[in-house]
Amino acid sequence: MFRWQKLTDARGRKWEACDVRDAIAASGLSREQLVLPGQTTPFYQGLLLGGTLIVFLWWLVAKLFFPMLLDIPLWSLSGLTLYGLLFFVPGTIFGIELARNGWHSPRYAIEAMTHAGLCASCGYRINSLQPDSDGCTVCPECGAAWRMP
Repeated sequence: MFRWQKLTDARGRKWEACDVRDAIAASGLSREQLVLPGQTTPFYQGLLLGGTLIVFLWWLVAKLFFPMLLDIPLWSLSGLTLYGLLFFVPGTIFGIELARNGWHSPRYAIEAMTHAGLCASCGYRINSLQPDSDGCTVCPECGAAWRMP
């Protein structure tokens, strides 16, 4: 999880978000009941991130160990085919994975999880717990504090 994707609970502490797959398993809810459209990462972001990362890593490995592979001109048919396959195949896999299991933003993770009565950090069911005096419900599993709707 990247630093900008960390959740901030109601008391200002940072936590990692429970991913969509773990949230579904912990809640017993279906994906349609837990996640609203638009709350997961868009496919194109995963495609761009995954494809760019793989092309860069391939270029780096080729530069260090197989410099003859870099002799293929980028704008030739073989170059476009090679870089296109390196970009789109892993990028598509990465994009599908992020679109299915990654939250679009921490705000969406907190919103969806607390509305389902779950801790947004670990997926523990906290809707039956009594809130503290400041209105926060503290998860006994991980210690994160959330304001339940």
